[in-house]
Amino acid sequence: RLFDVVDFLRTVHPVGYPFGLNLVPIYYHRCSHCGLVFTKAFDGFSSVGWAKYIYNQEYTKKIDLDYNGRRPFLDSQLIYALSLFRGKSRVRGIDFGGGNGKLSSFLSNNGISYLTYDPFDVSSSEDISENRFNTVSAFEVFEHTIDPVGTLSDILRLCDSKYVIVVSTQTSDGLINDKTRLSWSYVAP
Repeated sequence: RLFDVVDFLRTVHPVGYPFGLNLVPIYYHRCSHCGLVFTKAFDGFSSVGWAKYIYNQEYTKKIDLDYNGRRPFLDSQLIYALSLFRGKSRVRGIDFGGGNGKLSSFLSNNGISYLTYDPFDVSSSEDISENRFNTVSAFEVFEHTIDPVGTLSDILRLCDSKYVIVVSTQTSDGLINDKTRLSWSYVAP
């Protein structure tokens, strides 16, 4: 059911609307069975649309300041620790939805075989069609996909017979209820 609406220019930035409003409504719905809050506004977006309107230079320089360094470095540390446990030389990994490739770069520079594949990024050029991986990371991916089950199937097709998948995103626990407007910062186109 319809739950709330925000302007297209709402961001995860603490200010919320640092660029003002552009009066393009983004409607959010809430499942009456499980409570999931979602929008259908981007179901038709291509990777070109994501790059042009959302993940562009203005966004990474003014809104998501951790995108180009801090976040992929911290995420890589988790994968690095997992790799030490398994044995660095035994890891054949891929960062699914890895955007700028920094996580894979950090790991590769530290002796771990790790690639990047991003189905949302037009500049993603890794040919992974014949590869199988025993370690897959997908940080901040599933909240962007219009077909989470299909995305998981895509990831599983990349996996070897024995594998580890690391998936992570924020949760909305306790931040969304039926009596208030959507104030959770993640509800931002």
